[in-house]
Amino acid sequence: MIRIFNVYYPVRTLILLAVEAGIVLSSFLLGTWLRFGEDSSLVLNFEGGYYKIFIFTGLFLGIATAVGVAFGGFRVIIKRLFPGKVFDRPQDIEVLQMGLSGKKIDPTDMY
Repeated sequence: MIRIFNVYYPVRTLILLAVEAGIVLSSFLLGTWLRFGEDSSLVLNFEGGYYKIFIFTGLFLGIATAVGVAFGGFRVIIKRLFPGKVFDRPQDIEVLQMGLSGKKIDPTDMY
């Protein structure tokens, strides 16, 4: 766990964030290079290309996080309003058993 702004975050979450940012950044840099070829350094250095790419990457990661949190809240609200009807329906849940014990798993006892 790493502490940032008085909040503890798992290391794997921060690694995932860094990898996602790297993928978005590198894909934009590759796209710029494929589009402009040898002139890509001019576009990136003198026309504010790096600045625009960093801003877009930050916005993309922020919006992706907000949408994930919003869907989590939506899922919790729907599960409270319609328990067992929309998400985690007992008839649709299948559990992969490893067979380590002889006890059968009850899909209604998931939480």
